[in-house]
Amino acid sequence: MGNNTDDSARNPFGFYTPPRVKEIGESDVTDATLGSVYSEIISPVKDCILTVAKAVSFNPGGKDNTDAVDVLTELNTKVERAALNQPILTAKTERMFGAAESEKSSEQPSHEERGFKLSS
Repeated sequence: MGNNTDDSARNPFGFYTPPRVKEIGESDVTDATLGSVYSEIISPVKDCILTVAKAVSFNPGGKDNTDAVDVLTELNTKVERAALNQPILTAKTERMFGAAESEKSSEQPSHEERGFKLSS
């Protein structure tokens, strides 16, 4: 009988490496999952809503469709807000579409702050 253990968790030396422990509040969602959530769910829903709103606003019958357009516009806004209220999705979509990320201080402490001074 063979050994049915999973070798994928073994390091190059053959020792078992346990999976990394998640921090409290850390999400199970990966960047790949977030990208697919936005591209496969949120974006198509928004596109569908906007397409229906355009079709309704075309109004070939001459009927007043203002209420329907307003409802669809409000629905689209709610979808956008729902996406923005998910901090993980917000971070991912900002990275996907090139929005400026929050500035991180990249300044190195000066030599004097480190406890030594360069001679000039």
